Formats: sequence, structure tokens, C-alpha cells
Amino acid sequence: MFKRISINAISLCLLIVFAFQTQQMKASVPNVEPTDTIIPKLVSSANGTDTVYQVKIRDCDGRYTLGVKNQRIMYGYPYPFSTSHFAVNLDGVIASNSPRLALGELWDLLVAAQKKQNIFQRIFNVFKKRKLKKKKFKFTGVDYLTGDLSLSISKNGSTRMEITYYYKDISITQRCIPVDKNLDDVSETGFGQYYRIEYVIRNLGHENRKAGILLLLDTMIDDNDACQMDAFDTDDPEKMFSKIQIGKKKERQTERAYLSPDVPKRILVYHDSKKGISDLTGDVITNKKEATIPDEIYIGRWPYFYGVKWYVGIDKPRKYRDSAIIMKWKERNVAPADSVKFVTYFGLYNPGNLQLISSDKPTGGVAFHAEPRNLPLGEKAKLVWETENPLGANIKIGVIDSTENG
Repeated sequence: MFKRISINAISLCLLIVFAFQTQQMKASVPNVEPTDTIIPKLVSSANGTDTVYQVKIRDCDGRYTLGVKNQRIMYGYPYPFSTSHFAVNLDGVIASNSPRLALGELWDLLVAAQKKQNIFQRIFNVFKKRKLKKKKFKFTGVDYLTGDLSLSISKNGSTRMEITYYYKDISITQRCIPVDKNLDDVSETGFGQYYRIEYVIRNLGHENRKAGILLLLDTMIDDNDACQMDAFDTDDPEKMFSKIQIGKKKERQTERAYLSPDVPKRILVYHDSKKGISDLTGDVITNKKEATIPDEIYIGRWPYFYGVKWYVGIDKPRKYRDSAIIMKWKERNVAPADSVKFVTYFGLYNPGNLQLISSDKPTGGVAFHAEPRNLPLGEKAKLVWETENPLGANIKIGVIDSTENG
């Protein structure tokens, strides 16, 4: 299948700059075979025999989104688009799998390029302005992390995900493992009610390191992007709901911070707070099974949280219209050849078949190029791409028409 759209040479230049800067900020990665692979595997299940696809994708940032059927519990689902991420603090230096944190102003331009309003002229003006002032784009000092992604995909089960990043002399492994209502692992062909989200930081060098993790979850329950939340100092449901009082209800859509030792053991994220848990409800569990209790938890504005590198400043309570949660585990000492692990759980309060979608390259692969290949500045070209779908998944392809007239 081929699609064609018009694209301006200036935006092509911008994409080239983006690719160059991304390469400059990536950490060194061991030599890996430069191919993406899809390997089918037959697995016994309650339904007989199912096929589980082991998918390997190179050079991904490992962001993801979660949902059930066509309902979200994180922004982006059911599309491969994520506005959640993590950041690692290594001896005071920050790295993240968020391109926005790493690219700063340039990333804002790339996002704006998807909008109309004669964006090509706006991009040209920005470049011209930088040139006249002899000023470079302002980057954030955050290094952009990518690695080789492994997915285990089954039609009748929740997707499993693992990715390892190599940064300086450490490795960071992110795993998303589906678990049941008791937080036990499910089979390769089983659906989970929660995901165990874990980060393992290993010291590959010869000197002691201090490392911590910040995790941002962009919460969106179905069509509600401003979810009200209740935080509890117990995980017992009967005790939880006996503690919801009128005064606490007023805090449900107010930005707030919880610092150790007063971090909540459970957070409920409502689609409709009036219906409560009778409606679709997200559930964060911080103290059961393998969970590592965070040192800090923040509930509040995604537009602010999304730009946080490490320090979270909440000076006063304020209402939010776009909800998110930050969990932060402060730096721990990691000796050579040693590791430290951070774990939390996020999923559905009520039973449901939770699913994960990676925000990285489609499993079938996409190839595209510009015609003509040699393009003078200010001229237009055709952007041609081809998609494949070896897994037989449902694919939607859309085109945004961007012209000089907007």
C-alpha cells in the first residue's frame, strides 16, 4: 500500500536536524545485528495451541500505553503513541526515554509541524531568527535513551515488554509484565489485570554510582483526561472506602505531593468520581508483592509534570485539567557489578483484560522516502511510504494534509 503527501523541504531539513541531534545524545550500545525480527512460537493454552510472536525491534525508546478493549487507562491507547516516560538520575546527570525532555525547543517545533496554520513558514522564520542572532536551539541537557525492544505478543493474551538501555557505564532494563488480580504473573497466553512495571539498574563499571528513577504516568480513563484520584495509606478495600470523607473528596482534582514516609499505598484513578469503582477505574499499587515503595509521589498537571527532569516543585494546591502521576525513587548506591531494582503496579481495579501497546516502530515496519531525492531549498517533494502487516493486526493509516496555505 502506498500513500503520497506533499512535504516542504524546510520540514525535511528539520527532520534531518532532529535525527542528527538524537544520534548525538544517544548512549553507546553494544553491537547488535541491524535487523528487526518477528519469530512465531506455538504455546499450549486453555484454548489448545496459540501462537505467540516474539518481536525484536532495534533502536526504540521503550515508551508504552495501557488500556482495555477500546478504553484507555493511559493517554494514547489504543494507538502506538505515548506521553508517559521515565528518567534516570545517575550521579546528578539525567537521561530519559522522552524525546521531549532531551530535545526541548526543537521537539516542540516537530510537534507543531503536525498542525496547520502555515507551519512551514513558521519553521523557516524560527531558523532565520536563530541565524540572525547566531543562536543555537536550546537543548535541555538530558540525554535521550534508546535500546533494543523485545515484545511477546499473543492474540489471546497481554503483551509483554522488555528493553535494555546502555548509558555511560550502567545498564537500565525496563520490563512491563502482565499480572493477575493477586499480582502473580500470568501465562504467555493469558491476560493481566495489572502490569508490573520494573526498572533494574546495573553498574557495569569499576566505580560506585548513585542512581534513581522518576516514572511519569499520563493517566486518562476512557475519555476523561482530567481524572480525579483518591490516595490511601492502606490497600485494604474496606478500610480504603471507609476513609473517604467529604474533606478528602475536595482534593480529588487538586495537585498534591506525598513524601516518605507518608506516600500512599494505593491510588485510585476514576473515570467518573461520582460512580467511583462501579465505573472503569485505574489502580496504582505501591507496597504489595515486589513493589518498591516510592520516596515521593505527586498527583497533578501533566503539562507541568511532562517537563520535569528530577525536582518536582508544587508550591500550592491547584486544580488540574490534565492529570498525571509521578513516582520517584531517590538515588541509591550501586556498587560495581551490583544492581538496584524499582517496581510498581498499575492496572484495573475491577477485572478486565489489560493490554500494552508500544509507542515505537510498528511491528511490520515502515519504509518511506522523498521523491525527488535531491530537493532544492523551498521546493516540494512527495513523501512515499509502504507498510507491511505480518501479524494480521488491524491497522489504520491516516494522512494530515499540510500545504503552504495551511
